[in-house]
Amino acid sequence: MRATKIIHRGESRIKVDFPYNQEIAALIKQIPDAKWSRTYGAWHIPYSSAAFNQLKTLFPEIQYPNKLSPDKNETVKDIVVPTKIIDKAESVPENREPKSKQYHKGINIDVIGRQIIVKMPKNESDIKFIGLLKYSRWDAKQYYWIVPNYPGNLDLINDHFKNRISELIIHDDFEVKTSTEEKRTIKANELLIIKTISRRLKLIFGFNKELSYLLKNMPFHTWDAVNKWWTVPFSEKFLNEITALAKAQKLEVLYEEEAKTDNKSPRITAYDVANYRPCPEEYILKLKELRYSANTIKSYKGLFEEFINYYHKYDIKTIDEKMIIAFMQYLVIERKISTSYQNQSINSIHPVGFLN
Repeated sequence: MRATKIIHRGESRIKVDFPYNQEIAALIKQIPDAKWSRTYGAWHIPYSSAAFNQLKTLFPEIQYPNKLSPDKNETVKDIVVPTKIIDKAESVPENREPKSKQYHKGINIDVIGRQIIVKMPKNESDIKFIGLLKYSRWDAKQYYWIVPNYPGNLDLINDHFKNRISELIIHDDFEVKTSTEEKRTIKANELLIIKTISRRLKLIFGFNKELSYLLKNMPFHTWDAVNKWWTVPFSEKFLNEITALAKAQKLEVLYEEEAKTDNKSPRITAYDVANYRPCPEEYILKLKELRYSANTIKSYKGLFEEFINYYHKYDIKTIDEKMIIAFMQYLVIERKISTSYQNQSINSIHPVGFLN
């Protein structure tokens, strides 16, 4: 049985690790404000001398590091491990790596917004496990693993390393680039919702399993793996559902709308047209027959769908050349699309002969 200090939701706590036992759990519950953490997979109690002394009274055999001394009212700060820079002239003994290249002796985990930093000793089975986590990578400069903070990843890491984890810190704030220029600092208890000019909701938040599950079950959702945010189509219904769940999770909701800088019209979506039509299956079969690549088919499918829903009151077969020209004028003048987008849109309509 072991007690260690952790930072849980910005608060210092004492985590108690022990093999599952109902009797032990019942005794820990006697300590005021004792709580179970799904993130850590362990019980934790207040970081106070009263709680710590009660814990030692209940379990005299418990092990704990000397630095665990809540009676001193110490302030816990983020740990920064400096890396020694070795001068080129400095000699390194044979068969010995520089200190900056040595692996960490203990397993330390930092959760910083969208990333999980894992510092661990060199171990083939552990490296194999980390490598199986999607998009994990080794930082050769800092000598630690970086794992995306996807839903469930922290739980998998906790389950794998278990009692070998010497320290796990969940940092409150993280920095995110919300646009091409602006950088924002988002706190762990905040959800930033941005309504984009393309009529989608961009959602930026720290690890939250329930909120991620809700978004994954919304139609036309996307996850941006580069920028680490979710987007869903804008609708009052979706916005209310997201806001309600966020408040239930005790998250502070920050809602903003992107400013329109060029007065361009947004793309038509299924929430703008009552009888929105999906791309016809015959159209896709025609592209496959003409041996278009999978990427081209995916691109043309979306472009053609936008086109036919611009004329959603007309039968597709009745759309003529003049209407195609009028649609192109709409794209250029009102949608203010790029030249490449215009050319792709034209190509999605003409070469297949679908309207002929």
